[in-house]
Amino acid sequence: MEVYENPARFSLPVTFVVGNLVDRVKEMCSAAVSVVIGNIFSAILTFFFAL
Repeated sequence: MEVYENPARFSLPVTFVVGNLVDRVKEMCSAAVSVVIGNIFSAILTFFFAL
């Protein structure tokens, strides 16, 4: 009787997982910067239209 290891257990290389994590962090930082810039732009427009 032959026993085979589960190939799906360690199928992803560590570099792929780390690269995927880095991409997620970059996307989250990009979204956060976009939100901050949008809020500043909105505050400036609100200030000038309130004058």
